[in-house]
Parts: sequence; structure tokens; C-alpha cells
Amino acid sequence: MTAPPPHDPSQHEGRQVPQASQGAQGLPPASPAGDPQFTGPPAPAPTKGKKTGLIAAIAAVLVAGAGTAAFLLFGGESDEDKVNALAEQMATAINERDTELASSISCDGAPGASSDDVPDGVEASPGAVTVTGDSGTVGLKISWLGKNMELAFEAEKRGDDWCVGDPVE
Repeated sequence: MTAPPPHDPSQHEGRQVPQASQGAQGLPPASPAGDPQFTGPPAPAPTKGKKTGLIAAIAAVLVAGAGTAAFLLFGGESDEDKVNALAEQMATAINERDTELASSISCDGAPGASSDDVPDGVEASPGAVTVTGDSGTVGLKISWLGKNMELAFEAEKRGDDWCVGDPVE
């Protein structure tokens, strides 16, 4: 009995198969196209360049930044919105007896303001506002002892901010 011939890797079912060189990392040779019996690892998927993710991230930041800039330049908070916010802050300062907030929104700093200035049971809510140029009025609705009244205060624009002035008579 004769021994079987030694295996020749260049032969595959009677046909010549070109030999792929072994990779630098010691990986098995790449599979010849269409070889169903190849048992090595699959070929790595083609990768996109490293810059693709970076470009996508930069584009996203630029789009978001452009939207924010457009809002600030063309659709930012109007003076009427700011005076409405001032009315909300006035009501909060009264309801919470917050003298620091009252001082921060007062045009004169509300010197001598004290939480004792507001009687127990007083509740405030924002009222109507008006804006004419750099001045306006801030309305405040007051409820106390079953009575309701509406007061108005001067509003003044200083730079980009608004502050509360004296009561309107």
C-alpha cells in the first residue's frame, strides 16, 4: 500500500489556486474568490476614513450654532416678552417675600425693602404690560382680604434689560 501524496495547497479539486501571501499580522491567507471551503476569518469590512465622523460632528455643530445665532439675531426675546417676564418676577418677589429678587428688578435697587412690607395673605399675579420704546408699564394683580386690585408700575429699559420703577398714578 502506498501513502497518499502530500497535500499541495496550490491544488484545489484539480485546479490551480493562486496563493495569497500571509498578512503582516500572521493572519491566514485571504480567501480566493468563490472558495466555499475557506475557513479563515472574514475579510474586514471596508472602513470609512477617520475624518468622516469628525466632518459629520462639525457639520452638526455648525447647523445647531447657525440656528441659535439666527434665533438671537432675528427672533430673540422681544421687549414685550422681557417686560412680561418682569411682571412674573414682581409677582414672585411679593408671593415669596424675596427682597433680593425685588432689589434686583427695581430700577432704584429697592433700598430699605423688607419682607415685613408685605402683609400676610397678600397674593400677587402678573397683570397687563405695555411697551413704548424704552419705557412701559408693568401690571400687577393683588388679592388681599377678599379684595382684588390692579396696580401699574413704570418700566424702564436699561441696556438690554428692563427694571421696575415707581407706581403709575
